[in-house]
Amino acid sequence: MVKITAVADNSSQERLTMVGNALTQEAKKVGIPKLGELTRESLGCEPVESLPVNFAFKLYRMPDKSISTDNPLGELLRCVRGLGPRVVFMARVTETCSYYGALFDSFQATMARHNSE
Repeated sequence: MVKITAVADNSSQERLTMVGNALTQEAKKVGIPKLGELTRESLGCEPVESLPVNFAFKLYRMPDKSISTDNPLGELLRCVRGLGPRVVFMARVTETCSYYGALFDSFQATMARHNSE
């Protein structure tokens, strides 16, 4: 598996896009599947093998259908669901629920229930 992380400030989005495009071309050369082509077979998983998936620090940054008509979040989730993962990292799920629970509790404590904001 290959994992590449690129970091850029807001002013260099164009350069980050260029790097992403170059990495996509290199991935094609060595046969790394794109998201839409990602399958258990392309990962080399046996049918009985457990497949863990961890989205640590990724999902909250992806735009969903409320922000973009492309909906990359929905595409990613459908792709991963198709892989049939058998392992869920409960610590991440619990952490996420706690984070959003605290956020919504603070909204409820500071805003009127029918406030449109």
